[in-house]
Amino acid sequence: MWILSRYILREHLGPFLFALFVVLFVLILDFIPQMLDLIIGKNIAIWTVLKLLVLNLAWMLALAVPMAVLVCTLMAFGRLTGDKEILAIKSLGINMVRLMLPVIVAASLIGAGLIWFNNNVLPDANHALANLRSDIGRLRPTFQLRPGVFVNDIPGYVILVDHVDYVQSKIWGVVIYDRTNPSVTRTIIADSGVVEFSQQGESVTFHLMDGQLHEQDLGKQGSYRLSEFRSQTFKVENLDTALKETKQEYRGDREMSSGMLLDRIHGFEKEFADYKHSILQDSDSLFNMVLSRPQKITEQQGRTNEQWERMVVGQTYTDFVPISRLMKTRRSQLYTSVKSISKYRVEVHKKYSLPAACLAFILIGAPLGVVSRRGSMAMSVGISIGLFTVYWAFLIGGEQLADRLIVAPWVAMWAANILMVAVGLLLLYWVKSEKSFVAALQSVFWRSENA
Repeated sequence: MWILSRYILREHLGPFLFALFVVLFVLILDFIPQMLDLIIGKNIAIWTVLKLLVLNLAWMLALAVPMAVLVCTLMAFGRLTGDKEILAIKSLGINMVRLMLPVIVAASLIGAGLIWFNNNVLPDANHALANLRSDIGRLRPTFQLRPGVFVNDIPGYVILVDHVDYVQSKIWGVVIYDRTNPSVTRTIIADSGVVEFSQQGESVTFHLMDGQLHEQDLGKQGSYRLSEFRSQTFKVENLDTALKETKQEYRGDREMSSGMLLDRIHGFEKEFADYKHSILQDSDSLFNMVLSRPQKITEQQGRTNEQWERMVVGQTYTDFVPISRLMKTRRSQLYTSVKSISKYRVEVHKKYSLPAACLAFILIGAPLGVVSRRGSMAMSVGISIGLFTVYWAFLIGGEQLADRLIVAPWVAMWAANILMVAVGLLLLYWVKSEKSFVAALQSVFWRSENA
């Protein structure tokens, strides 16, 4: 039996590695346009782009491994069936479940490795990726003046020039809109000038000739100042043309391990308990306030009933409004805490549901491979894409439903696996019983009804 187990695993190894390479290649192809945009648009070094690619490989690998397991299972069992080897093995009295056992053990080991990967490698890779993307987002492209084109590469400035002499760095017909100060707008108009870049390219200086400076204070009505100049120097700094990598300590939900997520969940649960306690206290205060009004009425003297009613209603409303507003704020905080708890619990379940998909895909892929009777790559990839699309739709839809508090987080993340296992067990029973599909269904439901 050990020889047969090794043979089955060997049949899966080649297709697994090939499918993993193909899936990663497809995901990387989708990333190539972004890489080209960074290289050309922001003049980023190739080494930085490669670092960005390696960090993206972490989440790509987390998705590609389960899909590769599905593809290799379909291919291996399809080829064994197409070459009549499954039939020969069955003739020796070895059933389908025993044939799948070594693959199930291998998938369990792969799933365990993915759980470790999702908790130790993926969060740190996502965190480093988020920091690098933030640094790239602050990076300005190389500043370049183009005649007749509004240049807004520098935040807060819009620059327009009519003509440019790139050899002597001279410009004519210059208009500079300065919007760096929200309360004051400045517009500089000059006939000509010279552009001078710093050695590192982090600042640019305009030596302008024969122009006007228009200033308006938006906070003061009618405040407008016009001044003329023969020469003026205008300098723009902090262009950030070089990438400066920083490290931020804050982590999002996808940048945390299960332990970090659970600690964050416990914090939100404590906040939830505090908000709930505050709401109960506010409700008691409001209730006691309303009950105390008749007592205060009897303590007053010398006023008519109408005066008392008007005074009491007004005083009650005055006391009620701040408490009711506070209770409304507490309810909003309570709802936010519940949503945050659900969001982080989804991420905890996701770290385990995706590795568990390896087992679910084995259970559904093996009988499907036998039924398809072909081990071709095209057939296996086609079926895999269909199944993985359904699986991913369940995962994305479940996550959105959980974020809206419509379904529980565990249901959102495990529903796809449960569906795949259920369909896989049904297909496995069909293959094992060697009945028609309709007869197999009737047999299953007939047994369940009689039970």
